[in-house]
Amino acid sequence: MKKALHSPLIYFSSLILLLFLCLSCARPYPRQSTGPFFILLEQDNRNGIQGESRLSMFPAPEEYRTDNWKILTVSVSVPEQPGEDGRMLALKTAWERLLIEKGTRSVTGRSESFDCHLQSRLTLRYEGVIDEPIRIVSFVRDNHHLHLSLETKFSPLAFPEDWEKLRKNRKRKEDFKDILSVFQ
Repeated sequence: MKKALHSPLIYFSSLILLLFLCLSCARPYPRQSTGPFFILLEQDNRNGIQGESRLSMFPAPEEYRTDNWKILTVSVSVPEQPGEDGRMLALKTAWERLLIEKGTRSVTGRSESFDCHLQSRLTLRYEGVIDEPIRIVSFVRDNHHLHLSLETKFSPLAFPEDWEKLRKNRKRKEDFKDILSVFQ
């Protein structure tokens, strides 16, 4: 009877239970940086005339729709305006240029008739994700112009047909990191 208490099955099931408890309680260490940022530029166009332009940027720590990360350098030159923060204008212009040149583009169009006149609206969207660190390479003021050059890690958004594959890949990587974090 005493041999039944020391059977290999009991040891094995105890080991499995212990491993399960360790994995369920383990949490990876929090990231020190604030993480990636989703960045979006929308440009409105009405009847062929360019309207307003909106630049949005917000944290995207769970963004999985990125695939092709590259370190890119963007340089801009903007006229210095009295009463304006030239640094913010230069930075905004740099993000816009980066999105227009390297971001994922999408177009939304709409036509409507109003008092027998055809009105067309077109919205151009440029999307991407930037990651820290954002390094200012140079910032120079000369002759009423500001010259900014920055370097950042950038990825355009993947096309919608790739999103499910990228989500699964990210989930697999996170699960693997969680398992490895138990042994560290």
